[in-house]
Amino acid sequence: YDGPDTEHTGKTIAICFNGNVSEPLTIVDVTDPSDATTVSLTAYPQQSYCHQGWFTQDKAYLLVNDELDEYNGLADSLHTHIFDVHDLDNPVYLGYHNGGTAIDHNLYIIGNIAFQSNYTDGFVMLDVSDVADTS
Repeated sequence: YDGPDTEHTGKTIAICFNGNVSEPLTIVDVTDPSDATTVSLTAYPQQSYCHQGWFTQDKAYLLVNDELDEYNGLADSLHTHIFDVHDLDNPVYLGYHNGGTAIDHNLYIIGNIAFQSNYTDGFVMLDVSDVADTS
């Protein structure tokens, strides 16, 4: 890990997306695989099936796909959830990007562009240069 949370610099950090549990975003220190340690457990509004996510280039933010919130009627549109992870011990939910009517699946970020695959809507590119602005 080489992000903004200096407490964890140099450690091996796993970001886990755990389906439909009560706190599906889990951050784990796996520097010593025989003694993995939970760093944080985080819930978010209207969660249904936390599927996948990706850090922004600077590792200050995490974008997360919930594969079933739209399908289960918990979200009225495609929501790409946004977390501030400046402090891995305390991720802060900032809100979501409203991306249309599809169901989101996987996303990957290169530079300031998120490349997102969605069921029925196919491929979408999002500018994440100001990702913390969810207004």
